Amino acid sequence: MDTPTPIPVSTEKMHKLIFFGASGSGKTALINRMIFDKYRNDYVSIPTIDLYTKTLYHQTDMIKLNIFDTPGVGAMSVGDTFWKQTEGIVLVYDIKNRETFEKLGYWLNFFKTHSQGAKVPVMVLGNKLDLDSNLDGGGRQVSREEAEEWCKLNNIHIFFEVSAKDAVNTKECFTKFMDAFVSGIHQDLHHDDDDDDSSTLLKKNNTNSDDDAPSKGVFSCFCCM
Repeated sequence: MDTPTPIPVSTEKMHKLIFFGASGSGKTALINRMIFDKYRNDYVSIPTIDLYTKTLYHQTDMIKLNIFDTPGVGAMSVGDTFWKQTEGIVLVYDIKNRETFEKLGYWLNFFKTHSQGAKVPVMVLGNKLDLDSNLDGGGRQVSREEAEEWCKLNNIHIFFEVSAKDAVNTKECFTKFMDAFVSGIHQDLHHDDDDDDSSTLLKKNNTNSDDDAPSKGVFSCFCCM
């Protein structure tokens, strides 16, 4: 059987990517580095979901992304349909803060529970690699090997240690993740029913509901073309 010809991704549909991470992990700084190629460290944790939009080219596809930055603390007042329609997730922790690493399991299980199963690419990022020294009074609390083992146990195959501040591996990890992200979109377009879970995918439950965003007042929006 011939391999299906790739279908160009629609430029009209917005594709959903969600970032999870404990407060202080630096996920918002990573999002800003990836989208705007800028670094800030004056973020204040608030219990809202921030929405960033970005249009990018990946190989032959033009992709329009809705990137949701979830709060590291507090409850998220959104329905399960919001999570079901997700097409990729990124889990972020701080290599110098073990508590943020130990929260990864919570965020992963949260998504699995509320999405009622998903087949989406997952990436884990160990942030603040620029602080991997003892010069400031403390080194890393999570080794690369431990993080890699955690990813292996959870069937996650995209893992990078990064620095939002110094832009270390930020382009590389995003490119790698988009390979899997766009591949998943093409599989949906071809109605691929393959249940092979050997890749970095969670099982996805598709839905046609219009309930694609948090309730009014729960999120703020930032745009980049």
